[in-house]
Amino acid sequence: MEGDAGQVLPRLNLEAYDLVVIDADPEHLLSYVEHALQIVRPGGTIAVPGAFAHGRVTDPAARDIIAQHLRDLLTTVGDSPAIAPVLSPAGDGLLMLTRLQV
Repeated sequence: MEGDAGQVLPRLNLEAYDLVVIDADPEHLLSYVEHALQIVRPGGTIAVPGAFAHGRVTDPAARDIIAQHLRDLLTTVGDSPAIAPVLSPAGDGLLMLTRLQV
């Protein structure tokens, strides 16, 4: 399904999907990922393309809001015991979050 993540995600069934791709506004990305974790099945994956924000996330001098929101997301998912995160350097960075069976 394609559309505004803030409107599409709440309409989807809980634990009904194996893969959710979130290519959305970084300002709300953390809340979209939190919602997506409810709609993917245990073992399902959430893909977030553009995780490096054209190199700004890995540049400590970059302090723009987009880079900060993506850094916050990376910190949050890295600390979560319910998620197995993988960050691929492919393209502009691809963050893959697999929901663990808890």
